[in-house]
Amino acid sequence: MFDVLPPELVLSILSYLPIRQLQRLCQVSKFWNLFLTTNEEKIYHAAAILHGFVPPQTKSLDSIRMPKWLEDVHSWKAFCHKYFKTDRRWEGQEPSYSSHVGAAGKAVWRFKVDEEQQTVISTHFDGGLRVSPFESCGSDILWLLPHSEVHGYAHVEFTNGFMVFTRRGDAIDVWRRKRDARNAFRPPTLYNDYIQLRAQNIAWQSGLSISQDDRGAFVPWTTILPSHSIHALRAVNSKLLLASQRVGEAYVYDLPTGQLLQTIQFRDREDPLVDVSYVELGQRHAFICTRSDVLIFPLDPSSSHVRASLRFPTDVEGLDEVFRQKTYSLKYSDFGEPIYASTIPRRSNLVPCVLSRETPDDPVIWHCNAVHVSPCGSHFITTDGLGNICIVRDFERALREGTSLRDNITIVNMGFPIMYLAYENDHRIAVYVDDRGVFVLPHIMDVTVSIDTYTMEPVKDMVVLHARQDLHLGVVQLCSCLQLSRSELWYSWTRMHTRPGRCHYFTKTSDLELGIANNVLRRIDFSNSSEPQTQPRILNQGSLS
Repeated sequence: MFDVLPPELVLSILSYLPIRQLQRLCQVSKFWNLFLTTNEEKIYHAAAILHGFVPPQTKSLDSIRMPKWLEDVHSWKAFCHKYFKTDRRWEGQEPSYSSHVGAAGKAVWRFKVDEEQQTVISTHFDGGLRVSPFESCGSDILWLLPHSEVHGYAHVEFTNGFMVFTRRGDAIDVWRRKRDARNAFRPPTLYNDYIQLRAQNIAWQSGLSISQDDRGAFVPWTTILPSHSIHALRAVNSKLLLASQRVGEAYVYDLPTGQLLQTIQFRDREDPLVDVSYVELGQRHAFICTRSDVLIFPLDPSSSHVRASLRFPTDVEGLDEVFRQKTYSLKYSDFGEPIYASTIPRRSNLVPCVLSRETPDDPVIWHCNAVHVSPCGSHFITTDGLGNICIVRDFERALREGTSLRDNITIVNMGFPIMYLAYENDHRIAVYVDDRGVFVLPHIMDVTVSIDTYTMEPVKDMVVLHARQDLHLGVVQLCSCLQLSRSELWYSWTRMHTRPGRCHYFTKTSDLELGIANNVLRRIDFSNSSEPQTQPRILNQGSLS
């Protein structure tokens, strides 16, 4: 029948097929094999747009800024196959490879990943800042600032070549990649104080920043001196959001120029005491996470002070009913370990777990402790202190149309407190659950579709994945930071020698600091672009059945 249709119509129909079905279609007959081979680029280009691998306006591969794991791709077919294989590894259906970034050292506190230069920027609980290469398993360091210049427990951010970290006092240091700053215009509004220039001299004297391509090297860009003490910061899309809990104000800065773009007043006159736990920047909104609410403000540089567009969950009516109807829980065994799915792929770093429908008995008391917004800016995810993940889809459309968010909310209960949350893709998040390990929800926006609400049982395609280490090394504990990209999962963790199902709890601050002092950096690569020369010890999934 298809041979009598116009080729343009056939191509349009084939663009809706999954990639695996396109592969099988080639084996049906000589006609389909010839047709698909002749129109291969057009079909796979449409498939890449359909599956969300590229934006709809993408015309050619040359217009895409390829990450490192896609550098060997030269056709739309190879591009789609690479994404498809990566997604299968995220779902635990194929093996992935983990490695230890030895150059980052121990006592890793916060870190950020620069995928373009294949480096990781880390701060440490005892002070100092390091820039290490991905491929390093030894002690190779590309660039560093000693503990005399970067205090202990310093927070670090990275966006579009700009590195931002906190400094003693209230100053914020902004540095830029050396290769980017070399030919960049330097506005007269930028200011460097003597402490930042002194740190630059120390970095030069170390000799580590001298390389042919300046990989991993940074130079001072500007020093931001807020007028009030800062309690939280976040850098996204070359912008910096600072929040001062004391005066109830947030400030949006433009990193290339160092100028203040907007001041946001988030303190309510009726509630003068506001505890700021986290801040986030989206494409069009700023998020202030307080103990009771997530305050969402529009980014409007023309307005010096704006009011919150949404207070979540205060502005959501009937949240208790939402919890009763749309809560799904991760199941644990009597030993506190997640219940694993029956089929566990061998050598995969992610173990499928069981997620099922559950109706909570207790009333809802939501205490927000973190919020992240999707790259598209239309969805956000927030967590509370009880292990709940609240997924809010299309909140911008609800604001525009004046409709309720009740139908846009789904809640996943992890059973234990969530310490860290990462959300770097519109369909995938990662969380660190206190002393239970790192979990990945690969299809978070499709969770309501993947759960059978009639039988209250999980559908087979719904996957919650648990990142585990070798059983002899124990579970992932004392995670101090978590990062997620399209092809990689990064986390810092302490190797605790505990039996499976038994977790080590720290009762004293000194014990906690001793554990963090042993924190190392781990990387799980799902693109499988290059298998490590030294094969890491990978969990034998079959032993968990």
